[in-house]
Amino acid sequence: MFRSEVYRVPQEKTNVSAPHDDEGDYYCDMCDEGGWDSETELEIHRQYIHTDILCNLLNNKNKIVCFTCKREQPDRKTLYNHIKEEHLLSSKNAVRVEREIYICDYCCHIFFNKLLLASHIQRKHWPKTTKRIIECPKCLKMVTPQFLYGHAEMHQLQSISLCPICLEKCINRSDLAVHLRSHMKHYYCNICQYSTKRENYYQTHINHHKKYKVPYQGDFARYYIPVKGVLKKKFLTPFPIKGLPLWNNVHICILCREICLSRHKMQLHVSEHIEPKVTLRKRHVCVCGEEFFNNVLLKHHVFKLKGSHSALDEEYITINVPMKSQDVYVIPQ
Repeated sequence: MFRSEVYRVPQEKTNVSAPHDDEGDYYCDMCDEGGWDSETELEIHRQYIHTDILCNLLNNKNKIVCFTCKREQPDRKTLYNHIKEEHLLSSKNAVRVEREIYICDYCCHIFFNKLLLASHIQRKHWPKTTKRIIECPKCLKMVTPQFLYGHAEMHQLQSISLCPICLEKCINRSDLAVHLRSHMKHYYCNICQYSTKRENYYQTHINHHKKYKVPYQGDFARYYIPVKGVLKKKFLTPFPIKGLPLWNNVHICILCREICLSRHKMQLHVSEHIEPKVTLRKRHVCVCGEEFFNNVLLKHHVFKLKGSHSALDEEYITINVPMKSQDVYVIPQ
């Protein structure tokens, strides 16, 4: 726990119905306590004091709850709009994540800053027996793990209103929402490195990739997150420095960052990108080892050089072929 995360004894209760008053004091929406100086202290109070209430809320199947921030939503549509806006930093009508994302290979947590990901891997996933010197994602100073928390406190990296893109500290989450609009949306293709500033151009480009698919390699699950079995419903305070875990059956395609709201829809989407079926094709090879695109070029090569040159016996290799619409690969459960 960061040293600043040890919550203070709240001030005397005042009759305020809003989350905060004109003086900037924040109030808990689950109890009568109030007077917190920041949303970070209020969130820590909410997570640690009301743990039992939040756990019961998460386990209640009749409630629609965001598992990231542990707040109840009125319906599914509002929930997914909330996840897109508050946690994925995109518009509520976004088809795909509108920010550049970096994904941890170990726990599938999502980061919007590459230095935060590097720091996360060093802190959480490197063996503790390894001598570690961690680079501060804010000032790039190298610090040891035992001094990291104090150093991060100096930069206020533990704040809940920290911008997860540029690591600028905002006053509160309302101010953070305004700040995020200053960051340009990210339309970059991870398949061919195509980049544009227009959403409609990017959508047209992605549709082009669905006609010309990338080779299939391994299990479909490697092309989207979260991978089943990696994430657990861990009670996690939602600080940007800890990364964003994906819950509530939300999946993101690694190739184009498209958001799908069920595992089955994500399987269908990924099948539009890659080719899981293979067939046999004859190789056109001369005895000298040179390979040609077709048989005509091979015959021309043999005729021109003559001598000991001749076509090699029939040999076949596997190649990818386009999928039919009904041939959808289902990942074994």
